[in-house]
Amino acid sequence: MLRTTLAGIRARFLRLVLSSIAIVVGVAFVSGTMVLADALQATLRDEFARSARGVDAVVEPERDAVLDIAAIARVDGVAAIALRQTVAVPIVGARGRAEEADLVELAADPSLRAQEVVQGAFPAAGQIAVSEQTARDRNLSVGAEVVLLGRDSAPERFTVSGVYDTGTAERPGTAELLMPGIARFVDPAEPPYGAHVVVRSSGVDQSVLAERLQTALGQDFYVSTGATYTEMLLAAQGGDDIALAMSLFAVVALVVAAMVVMNTFTILIAQRTRELGLLRSIGAGRGQVFRSVLLEAAVIGMVASVLGLAAGVGLAAALQSMLGSSPVRLPVSGPAVAAAFAVGLGVTLVAAFLPARRATRVAPMEVLRTQVDSREEVSRTGRARVVVTGVLGSIAALFTVLALTQSSGPKLAMAFAVGAGLFLLGAVVTAGPLLVGPLIRGLGAVPRALFGVPAALAAGNAGRNPRRTAATMSALLVGVAVVSMLTVMATSVKDTRDSTFAQQFPADYEVSSAVHDRPLPASLLDRITARPGVEAAGAERTENLVVAVGDRKRTIGLAAVTPSSLGTLIRPEVVRGDLSAVRGDGIALTEEIARSLGVDVGTVITSTVGTVSKDLRVVALTKSGPGLDAYADLATWPGQGVQTISVKMAPGADGRTVLDAAVESVPTAKITSFADTRAEFTAQIDRLLAFVWAMIGLAVLTALLGIASTMTLSVFERTRESSLLRALGFTRAQLRGMLVVESILIALSGAVLGAVAGTASAALLVVAVSRDDDLQMTVSVPYGQLAALFVAVAVAGVLAAVLPARRAASASIVAGMSDR
Repeated sequence: MLRTTLAGIRARFLRLVLSSIAIVVGVAFVSGTMVLADALQATLRDEFARSARGVDAVVEPERDAVLDIAAIARVDGVAAIALRQTVAVPIVGARGRAEEADLVELAADPSLRAQEVVQGAFPAAGQIAVSEQTARDRNLSVGAEVVLLGRDSAPERFTVSGVYDTGTAERPGTAELLMPGIARFVDPAEPPYGAHVVVRSSGVDQSVLAERLQTALGQDFYVSTGATYTEMLLAAQGGDDIALAMSLFAVVALVVAAMVVMNTFTILIAQRTRELGLLRSIGAGRGQVFRSVLLEAAVIGMVASVLGLAAGVGLAAALQSMLGSSPVRLPVSGPAVAAAFAVGLGVTLVAAFLPARRATRVAPMEVLRTQVDSREEVSRTGRARVVVTGVLGSIAALFTVLALTQSSGPKLAMAFAVGAGLFLLGAVVTAGPLLVGPLIRGLGAVPRALFGVPAALAAGNAGRNPRRTAATMSALLVGVAVVSMLTVMATSVKDTRDSTFAQQFPADYEVSSAVHDRPLPASLLDRITARPGVEAAGAERTENLVVAVGDRKRTIGLAAVTPSSLGTLIRPEVVRGDLSAVRGDGIALTEEIARSLGVDVGTVITSTVGTVSKDLRVVALTKSGPGLDAYADLATWPGQGVQTISVKMAPGADGRTVLDAAVESVPTAKITSFADTRAEFTAQIDRLLAFVWAMIGLAVLTALLGIASTMTLSVFERTRESSLLRALGFTRAQLRGMLVVESILIALSGAVLGAVAGTASAALLVVAVSRDDDLQMTVSVPYGQLAALFVAVAVAGVLAAVLPARRAASASIVAGMSDR
């Protein structure tokens, strides 16, 4: 029996190869994910090992504690210390305009420096070093000049002494600079966030040194060992996000691959009915037949696992190159190899189990059949399928109701919505044989009208075997459902953000400071307003506001604005009250804040910013949403300048030219077009969507390979039928056209059902999340993108049928009519 099985594998090698491709893709995803995760972790460990190199203890201030360098240096066991802090500074760029840069303190002790010089030397007084990314972005080299603006906005010039490797990821588009003694750039009232002191031991054990430092400094400081510091850096940085995303895509790919393999083996078993009947008639038992089929699956799984592991390593290398990792690491660990073979063998054997059991039911008398025709698959769908479909649909309906009615927050609503989507998808897949007949007839109307008899026969072939057609398209259905769901969700987020932004912030431009802790002068608003072509302008500064009513107190985000900009340049949705009264002692609160404080329009609340307290009257309530919690008059809270100025231009005015002239004397002023901001956000969503389409596209490709496999196997099965058509007058072109149309109909059927299920799931998720006031969204269906998806699926259906159609058309009529 073993020799017979191996001989059968050799005889059906090409057919089995088609089914193994699906497994190769799934294994590549899984193994690639694990190799990539290990590579990212190794890279991060190397990077942060450099950050923690020579560090035996770390001192971090808690709350508002101030680091006392001298006190730390006096602790017994401390050999050297270095203050690590980064401050945002203005760097003068093109046209004399300032941009934000990260200025890093250079450690005096070389053993505590995390940076490595790759060109030149570390900076001395009057010098500065730039990171490799900064050198590339700004075309800087050793000897070049860099101009920074001091706290008084006076220019300070430095000579580039060297280019260094940071050892960690930099902020995209932000220059990173290194120099000793950066205290003059630090705002004394607001020390840099994340500042800490690293300590090198004089030979004392790390844990002992940490205990001594903690005892000397007290509970206002958090002291950790160098080893703990490294682990904290790794935990804070993460590195598993990409691997997690790929794992989700791998699950989709494996589900699709399992469907393809199961369908392929089902067809192969149906086609081998006479062969299996012959084996039974000469003495093969049911167990032997069962083991024979599983052995074929095991061979396919082993080969696919090896190829998938190799492809996964290549995928991990390609993704690292795309992410800019250097060098590319390929740590193929034991768990990755084990997972590849477990997945490859496991998915294949599980997918082949039911077809193998079906093979054991072939009776010895089947050897007398003269026509291979998968009788079992052509039979009508049983009641069990209808019952299972009803159960899955009912659970989906229940989860839908729970998602739309529960009041425990958006997370639970999302969980119910996702569950409803999964059960809906399961119901659609299960009901495939019930839906495919009417769907094929509907989709086949157009090709029947265009191509006549060949198209009519194609629709008949696709619909006459609903179980096989449903099984063939189910893999594509799942892939298209995931693509449609993510596309609709992304489009909903994008369109909602655009419409909300345009409605609440109708300004054309925003002028802000290039450096977050360097506010713009308040007088800049008057200069902008006086410019010809400016229709309206308003300033804004955000503050942390403490509001109190009786024994209730909350800290909220306050937007102190020019009163005239409310309702014109800033348009929050008013629930009740009058926004125009937000001047002097008036304040507007969101509904959520008002409810938590138990206040309404007319209530007087005590408001405090820093050490200044005022009694303000609530004059309006606005709808809760993302953003700040309150609006008040900018003049009520005098402070250091303003953070942003919103500008509405008159029709036909050249806003960029007008504002460039207005801010010429303020080098830190940055002009941003709201149209550009919306376009950038849209571009980010589109890039993310393109990545999703690419990843899920591989799963869809697997499903299309399944259609190609089914069409090829069907050509083998229908050899006599094709020859009979040729004998009755069908031309080769008509026969090829019939198979192409059949392939397109199968592919489009899966795409239509998948798009419906995916779109419905996305719509439910958006509606469920939108029940939260802070996450309001509207459902937007990208009909153009879905239409493009259908066109791509149709084209892929044509490609999937090319080789099977050529084989069918090239077969001999006489040989095909013979009884085999």
